[in-house]
Amino acid sequence: MQLHIIRSQKTAGLIAKSVVFCVDARAQYTAEEQAKIIKYNLGYVLVYESEKRKAHLAAAHDGRGFLSSMLHSIAAGLSLRITLDSLGQGHHIELKSLDELLAAEQAMDEACTQAKLFLEIADGFDGREILKTY
Repeated sequence: MQLHIIRSQKTAGLIAKSVVFCVDARAQYTAEEQAKIIKYNLGYVLVYESEKRKAHLAAAHDGRGFLSSMLHSIAAGLSLRITLDSLGQGHHIELKSLDELLAAEQAMDEACTQAKLFLEIADGFDGREILKTY
C-alpha cells in the first residue's frame, strides 16, 4: 500500500488575495490488498471528514425544521469525506487552513497504516491457535 501525496498552493480571490493550500492524494493498493478490502468490506471505512461537513451534519440534526435540515444534509453531502475506496480513486483537496489540510493528510496516513494492520490481523483468522500468557 502506498499513499501518493502532491502538495501545492495557489492564490485565490479577486480583490483580497489569499493562499489556498492544495493536496492531491491517492492510495495505491496492491491487487492482494484491494481483494482483501473488498472481502472484509473495508471500502466504506471513514478516513477523514472536513470540519464543514461535521458542522453541516450537526446542523441537519438540530431540529430547526425540515427545509433547514434538508439544506444542511445536501451541503454535508457536497463537503469533503474520504473513505478507503475514495482514497484509492484519489482526492484533490483545497483549504485555506493549513492546520486542517495537515490534519486531513495525517488522517489519510494513519488510515493507511491502520488498514494495513487490519488486513494483516484479518489474515490471522485461519484456525490457528493463539496462546497468551500473562
